[in-house]
Amino acid sequence: MQTRALFGARYTLYDLLEQLRTKDIFEISDVAYAILETNGSLSVLLKGDKQPPTCGLLTLPLPSQTPPYILVLEGQIQHATLRQAGFDGNWLEKRLSELGNSNAQDYLYTMLSGDTVYAQTRGKNACIKQCKIGGKSA
Repeated sequence: MQTRALFGARYTLYDLLEQLRTKDIFEISDVAYAILETNGSLSVLLKGDKQPPTCGLLTLPLPSQTPPYILVLEGQIQHATLRQAGFDGNWLEKRLSELGNSNAQDYLYTMLSGDTVYAQTRGKNACIKQCKIGGKSA
């Protein structure tokens, strides 16, 4: 640890430990290198055995990197988003029926994330529901 640089930046060891904790690093011994940036943030490089594994290191397939599709928003079907997700109104109506009510107007939102449809109903007895879709042809 370069204590002269730390104190020269008017940065205490307590400040350093606090910023490490905000990055979920509780052991200073896990840190290989840390840089106090000009904006006051701390950039940290963990020691090799403390870095989180990646899909590449574990030779796992990459997870889907598409954001969730908002299919219904405040009771209104988002037709462009529905088409972008590769589905149509009939498909949505079936999914909403599986959730208990096929009327889109009764939902605050309906969202497709991966292979699951999430929806929150509107009104006094609002609740969040979900169903799996089992593939594009479902």
